[in-house]
Amino acid sequence: MRKTKIMIILIVFTIVTLLSGCEMDELISNEDPSKPDLDYVIMVNGDISLPLTNFNTLNPIYSDNFYYYHFNKLIFESLFTYDNSLKIVPQLVYNYYLSDDGKILNIQLKDDVYWHDGKKLTSDDIIFTINTLKKAGESSVYYKLVSNIIPDKVDYNLISTRKIDDSTLEITFNRDTNFGLDILTFPIVSSSLGDRALDTENYTVIGTGPFKFVEYIKFKEIRLEANEFYRDGEPEIRYISGKIFEDEDLILTAFETGKISMSGSIGVDWDKYVHNPRVNIREYVSADYDAIAFNHTNPLFNGDNGNLLKKSILYSINRQEMISKIYLGHGTQTDSPIHPDSYLGTTQANIYGYEPTRARELMDSMVFTEESILGLEDYENATLKLLVNPISVYRMRIAELIKDNLSDIGIEVIIDKPEGENNGNTYFNKLVSGDYDMAIISWKQSIIPKYDYLFFAENFGISNFSKYEDADFETHVLNLSLYSQEEEKLLKYENFQNEFSNKLPYGILMYRNKALLIDSNIQGDLSPNFFNLYNGLNKCYLIMETD
Repeated sequence: MRKTKIMIILIVFTIVTLLSGCEMDELISNEDPSKPDLDYVIMVNGDISLPLTNFNTLNPIYSDNFYYYHFNKLIFESLFTYDNSLKIVPQLVYNYYLSDDGKILNIQLKDDVYWHDGKKLTSDDIIFTINTLKKAGESSVYYKLVSNIIPDKVDYNLISTRKIDDSTLEITFNRDTNFGLDILTFPIVSSSLGDRALDTENYTVIGTGPFKFVEYIKFKEIRLEANEFYRDGEPEIRYISGKIFEDEDLILTAFETGKISMSGSIGVDWDKYVHNPRVNIREYVSADYDAIAFNHTNPLFNGDNGNLLKKSILYSINRQEMISKIYLGHGTQTDSPIHPDSYLGTTQANIYGYEPTRARELMDSMVFTEESILGLEDYENATLKLLVNPISVYRMRIAELIKDNLSDIGIEVIIDKPEGENNGNTYFNKLVSGDYDMAIISWKQSIIPKYDYLFFAENFGISNFSKYEDADFETHVLNLSLYSQEEEKLLKYENFQNEFSNKLPYGILMYRNKALLIDSNIQGDLSPNFFNLYNGLNKCYLIMETD
C-alpha cells in the first residue's frame, strides 16, 4: 500500500510538471536503507528558512551578530574548527605540522576546495586573509580571537606567513602561545576581493562552504543555494533563505506559525513542543554558566576554615533540584569551569553532590580560636549576604533555593537584591567593590579554554570578582598554556580542575542548556552546539509524509 501511495504521488507529480512547465520541488521515494523507514517521500530541490536579526554587514570579518555568525558558517570556512567535543580539527587543512615550541606551523591545504566563483583555494588566499584581518582593526574577528588569548595589548603581528607553494605555507606565531590553532578559526576570504575585502557595504560574498550566496534583500532576507561542487558532496537541501526579524520573540512566533524552519529556544520551557509532531528538539549545552563568587577579601573564606566552609556550601546546595525546578531540567551540573562537552573535562573533578550530612561534618571539623573567622565561636552564628541581580528571575530563584539549603546546615543567608531603576548597575558596582559575602554570577565561556581572567590578582574588580589570590593556583592556570604534546595538555587541564575543585576560588553551579527547534520535515544528523548552531545541516534532507 505504501509503495502504491508513493508511486501515485510520483505519477501525479510528473503529469503536473509536464502540463505546467513550472519548476517544482522533486520528490523521490525512501529507497535509501540509511534513511529512517517511514511513510514519506524525500524532497529534492527543497528549501528551508532560517532566522536572522538585523545586522550591520555581510562581511564575515566584522560580523558580531549572533544569528549571522552561525548563518555565515554555511558560506565561509576556516583553516581549523571544533568538533562536538570542542577539540580543534582541520577544516580547510589536509595536513599540518606544529613545532614542539608551538611557534611554527606548516600547513598543506586540501586539494579539492574551490571558491563559489570556481577558483581554487590557494596559499595566497590564506595569506591575503591574514593580512586583511590585520588591517581590519578592533572590530574584526581576528582582534577578538587574539584578545581572548593574550591578556595585554593585542599584537596585530602575532602571526606572520610565508608561502611555500600554491597548496602549502608556513605560519609563525611571534610570541609564546599554545592556542595558535584556536586563533586560526577565523573565516577565510577570497584574495580575488582585493581592497573590497574590508568593505562593509555592498560586500561581495564568496566562500568555500556547502552553500553559496545568491542575493541579499536589505532588512528582509539572504538567499543561498547549494554548492554543487562542494568537496563533501552537494547538499540535499537546495535553497536556504535567512529571514530577518526584529527580535527573538518574533522569530519564535514565525517558527510556531510555520513561516521559518528553525528557531532558537527562549527561556527554558521548550518541553511544551515535545508532543507537537511538527517540531523536533535538539538540546545542547550552551556557553552560559552560573556560579557563586566567594568574596575572598572576607576572612570568612580564607585559610583552612574558609576552605571547609566553601566545600560545605557546595555540598549543601541541591543543584539537581535547582536544575529541575528552575531550569525545568535543562542544565548540566558541573564543578569545573570547563565546558561539559569538552574533551578536556574530567569527571574526577566533579565531587560535590548534594550531601548535607557531609556538609555538616565539614562544618563540625572546623577549628575555632579567638581569631577565627571574625571571632565566631562556631559556624552556627554565621550570616552571609548573598548578592544577586534582580533583573534575572532565574537567578533570583537560585538565590532563594541557596538560602533554603544553607539554612538546613545552620547558616543564615540574607539575599541582597538591589532595587531601583538602575538595579542592574547597582548589582555590578557592588560586585566590583566587593560589597557582598557571596554573589551569584553568570559567565559566557569562550570556545578557547583559557581562564586567566577569572583568577589572576591583577584582574581584581575587572573579571576576578571573587578576588581570589593564590600564587600556586595561578601557576596551574599559566601551565594550561605550556605544553608540547596532547597528552601533556590533558594532564595539565586535569591538574587544573582537581586543584580548582579543592581550592574553590568559585563555586560552579551549572551550565545552562539551550535548544534548537526544528521543523520535523528536516531530517539528518543536525547536531547544534554553541560554536556552530547549524552543524551538520549540509548533510540533512527534506521529507514529505505520504499520509
